[in-house]
Amino acid sequence: MGFRARSLALLAVATAALGGCTAVSDPASSAPPASTASSPAVVDPSPSSSPSPSPSMSPTPTPTPVTATTPASCEALLPVAFVSETEGEAWYDSAQPVDAASSLPGPSAREAAAVADKALACRWWPERATENYLLGYAFELDAGTRATLVRDLERAASYSDVEIEGADAAFSAAGPRGEVARNTLYAFVGDVWIVLIAPATPIVLSVFAEEAVAGALAAG
Repeated sequence: MGFRARSLALLAVATAALGGCTAVSDPASSAPPASTASSPAVVDPSPSSSPSPSPSMSPTPTPTPVTATTPASCEALLPVAFVSETEGEAWYDSAQPVDAASSLPGPSAREAAAVADKALACRWWPERATENYLLGYAFELDAGTRATLVRDLERAASYSDVEIEGADAAFSAAGPRGEVARNTLYAFVGDVWIVLIAPATPIVLSVFAEEAVAGALAAG
């Protein structure tokens, strides 16, 4: 065989070899690639939080009414030892109290004293008996009489509001009473109306009134 014939034969063999190497598609390789996107996480729904119970409101305590009553004796109302200590000299509990009708200033006070459910009249003397005595009264009034008297005292120009520890209301007045100028102090605690009349200063009368209010509360 000549050169040309051999070349053609080799070319034919090479062509056939190339035709036999044609790539065959792998069915698996043609499938779309698996998605790499991560699946959304499944979150367990947490139980809905129930509303917090509102704090229970404690009921407002009802204020305890003040319990006071007319003391059984002058010593229980205002101890003579306390009077002596305050005045700085010996005082005595007199056995001769003064009737309220003749000693209380003003018609409203006398009318209230006349209808009191209970009454206690006292008088204390210093060691040297003079006009410098102390009158003390405790009256137990009904609600209507008490309210009327307090209203009249609030409207009276001659009386002033004062602060007495333990008292619901208190009033004082100064004015001449006979030969000696006497001061008057009224204190109200519960149903009890306390009256003190003396030539003592308003400060001293206030000290006596606080002690008398304590006596009425202790008696209640």
